[in-house]
Amino acid sequence: MKKDKLIIYLLFIILIMVIFILNKNDIKRADVNIDNIQRIVETFGIVGILIYIVLNGIRPFFLVPTTVFFIGGGVIFGFIEGFIYTSVGVIIASSLSFKVSKIFQKEFRKILEILKLTKYVDKIHDLDENKIIRGLLYMRITPIFPFDPISFGAGMANIDYKDFIIGTTLGILPKILFYTFIGSYLENII
Repeated sequence: MKKDKLIIYLLFIILIMVIFILNKNDIKRADVNIDNIQRIVETFGIVGILIYIVLNGIRPFFLVPTTVFFIGGGVIFGFIEGFIYTSVGVIIASSLSFKVSKIFQKEFRKILEILKLTKYVDKIHDLDENKIIRGLLYMRITPIFPFDPISFGAGMANIDYKDFIIGTTLGILPKILFYTFIGSYLENII
């Protein structure tokens, strides 16, 4: 239980820092786009990389689509660095979503019911215990499954974290490779 409280306190502190940084740069939730993220990264120099990773890590709680960071990583940092920073941020985002939804299962169930996304939680519940990693990998790699509800659903389904993170990592790396490549190519066109 102490570990859960530590996660919540840490999230709260990070949230306050991010709100401060976004407010200082006059960015609202609707303004979270590649240009504004790039502006923040450039404003803070080397610390901007850490800010990018943190923003990516808490992205699910602001309902910002993953593609903003997948493509944005390539545009802002180029293919290799964009892939690395985006991968770290997405793994943090997935882990936080998993852990927070595990702690607040009832609340997240209600939110997913309102958003009509409980079918994804049910699909995760229905996975054969011996095929959880493969099932999560397929869900991550297939574009029909929304990214964040899978993370929230897996936490609510009481899946082992190790299985979750292995399936998630194997499933998202090809997507991140593809989208950061596109983003790095877009930077050359723009």
